[in-house]
Amino acid sequence: MAIPLRFTGAEIQRIQRLDYTYAKKGRILMPLRHAMLVEDISKQPIISSKIELERHSNAILINQAACNTRLLVEMFEAVSFLFRATDPRISITEPELTPKEGFFIYQMLRNTLTLGKMPVQHLIILPDGRLPLHYHETYKETFKFIDSVTFHINGKEIQVPENSFKSVPIGSVHGTVPSGDRFIRAVAMKLPRVKNVLVKDDFHLVE
Repeated sequence: MAIPLRFTGAEIQRIQRLDYTYAKKGRILMPLRHAMLVEDISKQPIISSKIELERHSNAILINQAACNTRLLVEMFEAVSFLFRATDPRISITEPELTPKEGFFIYQMLRNTLTLGKMPVQHLIILPDGRLPLHYHETYKETFKFIDSVTFHINGKEIQVPENSFKSVPIGSVHGTVPSGDRFIRAVAMKLPRVKNVLVKDDFHLVE
């Protein structure tokens, strides 16, 4: 049985800004799909060693004996970002949630067929996770990193500040270094050279 966790006032404010509800006995109420993803992420080894939680429908209850509250609030913010940080003018499909085993990445790729529009990918990198080194043959990418990150491109490592953009030309090998003890949020805008290309099929690992 989980022990109700007491959040600080600042943490409660961050949670409430996500339109989640801090309820009695330390429960966090959120949309069911969000709660299910929180539960799924919490089962990853890097998270389960620091946070123990129970999900009861759309309510999350955290074990106070094993909880990093900073990481917990970051996880809530990352999940909310995946579901909500999408421009409806660009999106034409339902989100596709794909855990990348071994790299600790969750992503939603909207508009996988370009159809004259820009495919947009929202992704979160879990603690100690990374975007693996890879390249694309048919499109260039522009990333917006919501959180600061060390970015690898063509053999060089670059420090990218939070809320900054980084462009990647076609054929350039790119990725991120392990994220450390924090979540990283990013948006990838894909600019295809040829229309109607399945962008998810143009992903070539180099490691």
